[in-house]
Amino acid sequence: MLEREKWIRYFVWLSLIVVLLVGGVAAYSFLVRDQLSLEQFGKDLPPEKRARTIELIEKYKTLIKKEPNNPDHWLQLGLNLEQLGDVYGAIKSDEKAAQLGPRAFGTFSVLGALYEKTHQYERAEVAYLTAIKDDPARTFLYAPLVSLYTNYITGKKNKIPELLTAGMALPGNQENPALLEMLAVHYKNEHDVPNAISTYERLLRATPGNATAKEELKELKQNK
Repeated sequence: MLEREKWIRYFVWLSLIVVLLVGGVAAYSFLVRDQLSLEQFGKDLPPEKRARTIELIEKYKTLIKKEPNNPDHWLQLGLNLEQLGDVYGAIKSDEKAAQLGPRAFGTFSVLGALYEKTHQYERAEVAYLTAIKDDPARTFLYAPLVSLYTNYITGKKNKIPELLTAGMALPGNQENPALLEMLAVHYKNEHDVPNAISTYERLLRATPGNATAKEELKELKQNK
């Protein structure tokens, strides 16, 4: 089991390195695009907001030319490109930010969402896993990966209980309501009634006033 986990971690990091190296090259070629290339984006934005966003994009492009190894500049460029509607440009910029480091859950969480938005689900998985590995105690990082497995990489839905259980094994996360709710919903959706009932009961012990959990538990027991 330890050997298997070692190879899984190796695969995740190898995949990430390949993605970021390719993204870094693409980011520099993207940076030299001229102003005209932005004209196709953001036409649905209010004129003032669109103008301000383009202004910020040009600002961070200028800063990057002066400080090309500053990951914050690349990240801010990516955020503004996404706001303008240039999702692929945002991906290239955020990949460069991630390549430069330091490794941070926020960067990889954003990257995962962008990959998912552009149907690059395997890359999204790697990014979400990296975000969780960077700071596994942050429970909000688990939801995007659970959603990805539930809706898109459905062959890995069976990984959800292990993922959430590992999260709840961390100090301070024991019986965490957010993780328990995700686990209960997973069991319910998979028609695993016994585990769904026991998990909703755990959730109610953690949050006694949870009306939704009470209704879900009542329904599960009635239809048992």
